[in-house]
Amino acid sequence: MELAEAKRLSLPAILAVLGHHPLKTFKNGHELWYLSPFRDETSASFHTTYRGNLGIWIWNDFAEGGGNVIDFAMRYFATDVRGAIEQLSSLAINSDKSENSAFNSPKKGLNKVVVSDRQPTLVLTQTKRLSMVLGQTTALSNYLTVTRRLDPLIASNYLVEVHFINSQSGKQYFAAGMKNEHQGYEIRNPWFKSTVGRKGISVVKGKFGRNVAVFEGFMDFLSALTFYQRIDVHKFEQLIDDDVIIMNSLAFQQRTNEVLLNSHYSKIELFLDNDLPGKKATSQFLADFGGITEDCSHVYNSVVDFNEFLINRL
Repeated sequence: MELAEAKRLSLPAILAVLGHHPLKTFKNGHELWYLSPFRDETSASFHTTYRGNLGIWIWNDFAEGGGNVIDFAMRYFATDVRGAIEQLSSLAINSDKSENSAFNSPKKGLNKVVVSDRQPTLVLTQTKRLSMVLGQTTALSNYLTVTRRLDPLIASNYLVEVHFINSQSGKQYFAAGMKNEHQGYEIRNPWFKSTVGRKGISVVKGKFGRNVAVFEGFMDFLSALTFYQRIDVHKFEQLIDDDVIIMNSLAFQQRTNEVLLNSHYSKIELFLDNDLPGKKATSQFLADFGGITEDCSHVYNSVVDFNEFLINRL
């Protein structure tokens, strides 16, 4: 796929393949608003608009800037122009100008397909034990231990290797994943993050479950275990003995509240992000649960989240 051709791909269709669907649609399907694909949030701040005079989709995000399809792919996949084109090529069903291609610009009948079709794009095929054997390097083990700095034993204890297929392209993929309450999997690999199946919170039951720790994502939970195993064994054991709730999105704060209320915990520890949405969620939890709640984000107050803290420290 050439650069000019990649720029003309439909960004709503790309977002759908990656597991992101619009919350609001305007201008007859030419402007769509989403929860940001770059972070967890509760209000849609990301929108994409079709520029008919240019024949391209552009995007804008409150905190992440904006640009064309190539700019989005570079930001989403953390790569350069060449890598962005390669990633887009792997996602597309086809890149011709046929009216039935979900990656083309809006045409008669196309918006209905792109916006309203909620059939799952990523379909689970199998899960298996995450291989983290010392001396054997795989793409996932390298990503988790070298890029994300997680302890390999900790990663293998909580994650599985998730194999899935893109139902639109027929391509098969794999990622590290953690099961959520709806039997779906929150997945991460070196190229993207998404959900296979229905999205929801993940609850990790501890030995005793008297207290609970709340994280935004499983990378931060595993980063906390990796950090405390080396620095504070007592705290490490506490995280294992107590329950853990991984929100997987701040959009699930109300659902998290329901679990907290029904479980009658003695103490709630919050390890949410040090950004505006994370701070807002922390403040709401503190207001809702009062004196039994502790904001633990001071541990990594110089950065956004626990995983960034771990990466910078090692």
